[in-house]
Amino acid sequence: MKRLMFVTALLSAPVPAFAQAANGFSEAPPAPEVSVRAMPRGGTGQALILPADYPEAATRSGEQGLVRVTLLIGIEGRVTDCAISVSSGSQLLDETTCSILKRRARFIPAAQANGGPALDRWVYSYNWVLPKP
Repeated sequence: MKRLMFVTALLSAPVPAFAQAANGFSEAPPAPEVSVRAMPRGGTGQALILPADYPEAATRSGEQGLVRVTLLIGIEGRVTDCAISVSSGSQLLDETTCSILKRRARFIPAAQANGGPALDRWVYSYNWVLPKP
């Protein structure tokens, strides 16, 4: 499967099915036989994080940076969990990233070889850059 560009961030091709729980997730999901990976709804150019989403407190304190998260995609295509893989250096920006993606990101669900629904995960990176005055 080739790599996809998503938003102003990178949304890499999905990583292999879970062999164990990813750090930060509340539960270890089962390891299904995934034959069809979850795919983002709305195309790969859909903007999920907008300039208006930049937290005012982070702007005032000059916080910016690249955050990488792992999204757990449920069987209905919604983000069910989000874990920080690489911090931006700002807890506020990291938390805001997960909060926004949990609310806005939607996927065409993954499927098992037998056609049944499957859990999947995506690695997503977003670079928070301070807005220009």
